[in-house]
Amino acid sequence: LNIPMPLLGASPEVMIWVNVATIALGFVIHSRMESGFGWAGRWLVQSPLHHRLHHKLDMSTPTGFFGMTPLWDRLFGGWSQDVRPNIAIGVDTPYRHGFWLMPDLLRDYWDFWKGLAGKRRLYPSELR
Repeated sequence: LNIPMPLLGASPEVMIWVNVATIALGFVIHSRMESGFGWAGRWLVQSPLHHRLHHKLDMSTPTGFFGMTPLWDRLFGGWSQDVRPNIAIGVDTPYRHGFWLMPDLLRDYWDFWKGLAGKRRLYPSELR
């Protein structure tokens, strides 16, 4: 977000306000609000209800791309109408705390790179 703005001639003040708005929206979409934001949440800004799909536990069906605006999901085929407040979210393997947090974070990065290489990890719901 910050790289293209100065290249497009944005002033420092504009960059600050865009970042404030982006961070605020990030807090809102990760909140426990069960709102789809109506028409605005389907077309203009990501809603908390729709963003839950990004964090769903059952990854047996593909998820969207989840940019800050649903327009990208709609344009590139990642949009899903399947939004429910009771969808299970989280991770299949709990994170440890303290010193043992780093191996868990490294596991996530390793899984990310394996996923890019087409060798993603299967989740328990996919093994049935």
